[in-house]
Amino acid sequence: MGRGSGPLVLTARLAERVREAIRAEIQSGRWDGDLPPERRIAQEFQVSRPTLHMALRALQKEGLLRTQPRQPWRVARSVCRAGTGRRFHGSSKRDRRPDVVMLRYGRVKPNLTNVMFLTDPLQRKLHALGYGLRIVDPFAHGTKGVEKTLFQWDAEHRPAYYLLASVPPVIHRWFEARKIPTMIFGSRDHNVRMPALDLDTEATVRHAVEHLLRRGHRQIALLNLPSAGVVGARITNETFLRICAHEARRGARGFIQSCAARPAAVEAAIRRMFARAHPPTAVLVTGDFELVISLYTMLPALGLRIPRDVSVLVLGHSPLLDFLRPFPACYKFSWEQWASRIARIIRNHARLGLWPTKFWKVIPTLREGDSVATRRVSD
Repeated sequence: MGRGSGPLVLTARLAERVREAIRAEIQSGRWDGDLPPERRIAQEFQVSRPTLHMALRALQKEGLLRTQPRQPWRVARSVCRAGTGRRFHGSSKRDRRPDVVMLRYGRVKPNLTNVMFLTDPLQRKLHALGYGLRIVDPFAHGTKGVEKTLFQWDAEHRPAYYLLASVPPVIHRWFEARKIPTMIFGSRDHNVRMPALDLDTEATVRHAVEHLLRRGHRQIALLNLPSAGVVGARITNETFLRICAHEARRGARGFIQSCAARPAAVEAAIRRMFARAHPPTAVLVTGDFELVISLYTMLPALGLRIPRDVSVLVLGHSPLLDFLRPFPACYKFSWEQWASRIARIIRNHARLGLWPTKFWKVIPTLREGDSVATRRVSD
């Protein structure tokens, strides 16, 4: 084998899979006559144009496709329709049921409110692909022996795909070691090689801190979930402290208050936050709905008004936040787009048998609200 032949072999194998996927689309009747533009096909299968050309040329040699200069590719002859032709599927899911299972750590996030805005559009998109969606707590019977619990559950139910939401790193590593098609909804450790979708924590937290500094706030608190249970919480904490340290020259002083998303725990955490010698004038709170609601409820109970006494800036968005008053300032993104991304990854795996390792980071936009006030720096 000559030097550099490895990538060529890989490209050839990928082209073969694309070729079979295109053949399947033609056999199903989806593509008949002219094919879509090459750019659209390449985007749909998430491959390069050279790889796509290899697949198209192979089908041309078979006599299935034909083309002319400056004309689109065209089906050259009639083919067997779905059910009689050969449709390509990834071999890793042949013995698995057409289900997608979302794993959530109920001890940290007991309420499903935070994920329902993702699960609703995701369920519709998966249903169109022939998949069902289930939500399971892998720690329902405790944290001890969780790997044995996962092994038994997977052996019994055999879902085609897993979606990990708010689970500890040990769960990420368990699925990565077994090469089960798994996606992370949220942050992942740098040494984990599985696809993940999350907000760009660095960009979002930096923008939030700088926004509050421009509005005259210097004492800033972060209300977050326990970092021991959620990868994203740890990364958010580290990012927040690093940015506040960098902005110390401007007088920024930041501290973190952590608690599980349970009423009693959040109430106690908020009381501790404002019992400090130097309580915050602004609170950054993660997009967990339970934390935001508790903060809005507890501040009036402590005699503090939003935003006159305390400003609140939410690092995520939930449509339920729109019912709060004062109208919360928050970082907004599209749950529909996230669901589309997940469904597209699953569809491409079913077509090509390839599972990505990419980390998709979304940069949200700040939606101004009534919960952040401007203060004099001397206040």
